[in-house]
Amino acid sequence: MRANILCAGLGTRLRPLTYIKPKPLLSIGGFPLVERTIRQLRADGVSDIALVVGYKRECFDYLQEKYGVRLIVSERYDTANNFSSLELVADRLGDSLVIDGDLYIRRPIVPLVRPGVSQFICQKTQRGTEWELLTDAQDRVVGVKKDSPDGYAMSGISYWTEEAAALLREELARSGPDDYWEDAAIRILDRTPVYAVRTKLLQCEIDSLEDVLSLGLLSADELADQCSETSMAEKLKSLTNDTYLIRLHGRDVVLRIPGRGTDQIIDRSLESAMLELLRGMDITPECTFYSGGIKTTDFLRGYGILTPETLDEATIAGVARLMGRLHAIPMPPGFDALHGPNAALSVLNEVKLYERQSGINLLADEERDLLYDFAREMDRDEKCFCHRDFVLENILRRGDSMQLIDFEYACFCSRYWDYASFVTETRLSDDRLASFVRTCGLDERRLLKAVIIVDYIWGLWGFYRECIDYGRGRIAEMDRNLRRYQAGGTL
Repeated sequence: MRANILCAGLGTRLRPLTYIKPKPLLSIGGFPLVERTIRQLRADGVSDIALVVGYKRECFDYLQEKYGVRLIVSERYDTANNFSSLELVADRLGDSLVIDGDLYIRRPIVPLVRPGVSQFICQKTQRGTEWELLTDAQDRVVGVKKDSPDGYAMSGISYWTEEAAALLREELARSGPDDYWEDAAIRILDRTPVYAVRTKLLQCEIDSLEDVLSLGLLSADELADQCSETSMAEKLKSLTNDTYLIRLHGRDVVLRIPGRGTDQIIDRSLESAMLELLRGMDITPECTFYSGGIKTTDFLRGYGILTPETLDEATIAGVARLMGRLHAIPMPPGFDALHGPNAALSVLNEVKLYERQSGINLLADEERDLLYDFAREMDRDEKCFCHRDFVLENILRRGDSMQLIDFEYACFCSRYWDYASFVTETRLSDDRLASFVRTCGLDERRLLKAVIIVDYIWGLWGFYRECIDYGRGRIAEMDRNLRRYQAGGTL
C-alpha cells in the first residue's frame, strides 16, 4: 500500500498563520499535522509516501531526509483546484491511500481500510456542512449530497484499487480548473464499486484558526506563537480577547484572537465596515481582518497608552476632539440595511442582550424600568459613529498625535455612550470631569444616566465572562450612581 498526501494549497482561511508556513505544517501536540500523519502511516507499515506540495514548498524539504518521503511539486496550486494535485500522482493511485494534508488524525488509518475495495473512510458531520455519502444496503456509495449538515461524510481519507484508479485517471484528465478531485470520483461511482467505511472521531479537518481553538487543539498562546515570524508572541493586556505582539511580514503587528464566547455579544462582521469609514482620517492604524474574527493591527512604535497620571486638561481636551471627529461621521444611506441591525444600535436591545447572556437578575423591577427608560432616551438621540470602548488602553498618544484602537464594539448610536464610556473607565477627578463636561457641552443629568447604563452593561459583561470581581465593581458603581440620580444629583 502507498499513500499520497495533498499539501499544495494556499490555506487562505488559516491566515495569518499560513503567511508563515503551509497549513499542513501547523504544529499540534509537538508535531506538524502532516508529520503526525506520516508517523502513523509508517508505524502501520506504509513507507511509500508522496506529498504533493506547492505553496511554500521549501518548508516541506526537511521531510525527505527525516522520513524518506517523496515531494511532488504542483505549479498550479494557486490557479487550479485540488484535482490538479491528484493528477500529479495519477500513476500512483492504484493500491493507494489519498489523504488531505490538513487533517488532525486521532488514530491509525490503515487498520480501517477494507481489503481489496475502493472506499471513502467517513465519519458523521459534527459541524457545518460536508459532502455526505449516500449508500445502498451493502454500503456501496451511490451518490453524494454536497453541503449536507448531517450524515456520514467524506473525511479526507480514501483508498483506491487499480481498477478504480484507471477510471479516476480518465476523469481527472477531463477536469476543469475549478473542480475538486472528489468530483472526478463521483463520476465513476456508476462504473466501479466504491464503499463507505464508517468510523467515529477519526479526524478533525482544520478549515480555520477558529476550528483549532474551538476544538481545543491549541491554546491561544500556542497559536499566536505560530503566527509570528519569531515563533514567539508577547501577550498584551486585554479583557475581551487574547491579544499579542507578533512579527509578521517583517514588521510588528498586534494580533487579536477573539475571547471565548465573545461572538455571542459582539458582531465582529461590522468592525471592518466601521473602520472603512475612517480610512484616510488618521484616527486609527491599519488593520487586516481574517476569518473567525482574527485581526492584525499595525503596531504604533513610539506611541504610549494614556494613564490616569497623564490625564491633564490638555489631554482630556484632545480626547474630546477625537470623539468629536468620530461623532461627526454620518451613517451612510442604507448602511444599517447592508450591515444588519447592530449597525444602528438600540441601547435598549443591547441592555436586554447582556441581561440574557449573563443569566443573572441584579435589579428590582422598578430599577429595571428606570434603566430601560434611560436606554430609550439614548435611542431617541441622533445616531452617530461611536467607538463604545473608551478605555485608556485604547487611546494612544505620541506628542500631539492621538490614535484610537480596537473598534470591535463600534457602531452608530447615541454619542452619550462614548462620553459615559470614557467617564466610567477613567473615574475623573471632579475638576477634570467638569472640564470634560464643558468641553463636550454635555447635559450632566443625561451623562449620569448614560454612565449608569454603561456600568450596568459592563457589569453584566463581567459576569458573563466570569470576571466576577470586575463585574461586581461595575455593578457597585452603577448602584452608587443610580442612588445619586434618584436623589436628584449629577456626577
